[in-house]
Amino acid sequence: IEERLHVESQRSKRQSTSMVALLVDLDDFKKLNDNFGYSGGDAVLVEVARRIRALLREVDHVSRIGGDEFLVLLPDTRRSEGVLMAERLRTTISIRRFMLPKRTDVIVTASIGALHLTEAQADLDAILRFIHPAIALSKASGKNRIVVAGERLDSAPLPVQFNDPSLSSENLWAVAHPIMRLLDGDALGHELLIRGSLGPFQLPPDLYKLALEHRILSMIDLRCLQACSRAAVTRELKVCHLNLFPTTIKNTKVKQILAILEQADSAATWCIEISENLLVGDPSVLQHHVQKLQEAGVLVAIDHVGRGRSSLEALIMLKPDIIKIDGRYVTGAHGDIIKETSLRRLVPVAKALGARLIAEGIETEEDFEFVKSVGITEGQGYFWGQPA
Repeated sequence: IEERLHVESQRSKRQSTSMVALLVDLDDFKKLNDNFGYSGGDAVLVEVARRIRALLREVDHVSRIGGDEFLVLLPDTRRSEGVLMAERLRTTISIRRFMLPKRTDVIVTASIGALHLTEAQADLDAILRFIHPAIALSKASGKNRIVVAGERLDSAPLPVQFNDPSLSSENLWAVAHPIMRLLDGDALGHELLIRGSLGPFQLPPDLYKLALEHRILSMIDLRCLQACSRAAVTRELKVCHLNLFPTTIKNTKVKQILAILEQADSAATWCIEISENLLVGDPSVLQHHVQKLQEAGVLVAIDHVGRGRSSLEALIMLKPDIIKIDGRYVTGAHGDIIKETSLRRLVPVAKALGARLIAEGIETEEDFEFVKSVGITEGQGYFWGQPA
């Protein structure tokens, strides 16, 4: 990495371009090693490296420079672009659980320091000297965040304009993922998943994270709903699952949500999915909204059941038509006593509530057969291919 740094620094100087360095420091890595041994720690390091590399361009460089630290060099990159890449890296590390040996999974987060390089920072020691205080500030401020070297926490402005045409509903698009009947392999419906225009808003975590920071999450969420409902018409889908944040449902009049669906001018059956892990506080605040949606003929699903802390309370109060089991309880469930027990317990709960049960995260033949064996009849996952 020192050799690559020297080469890129010389190129940057000749071409008058800028370069950004990111230091990715895994949070609480020593605790992970203590709890799961070095084999667990090594598995996490390998997966972190894979996730980082998957986001980078061919011209970028990454190297592990310490026990739990990775240095990323971004040639020909402006400071604002570097901050956005840092957020994408932070998100991709924390958003999906890490699978460890013996079918254990954990959540891992990272503190990231960002540094816009100058000629005075053209060697590795200088970069680390400037960037380590940013890492220390991130750790002291709660971890799992980005700090730009030399600036106060969160003082780095993100180049976001939400009147940008790229964020209009016309420039958002959707991919579809089928929901399958396990008995015969028929598609019972499709979940439509939003994608942004090319650039910093292409991936949903980036789009929603920035919308949340700018306090316009509901506005962007409704634009995504418009884009997905239009896609349902274009694709001539019969049953369409669309996602909304709980806060959007709470803060939006039901007639406004229904108007968006009606504008699509489709004969499709609509299902609004509410993520259980994003329900905060008393779920009864959504009762009226959910009831009105159902009275209008819209199905309601509670998504990611099992990931949050108040699943049973939310299920009882909101009375959803559909319960979707979080994929972490499904993927690799066979032989995992905790996952097996959780799945078996959810089947009678769904029946008692009169709700259909869909297992997410079916990725292998083994997952498929096991889910069927516990009495679940509908499923979704990469076993049937990627969203497209």
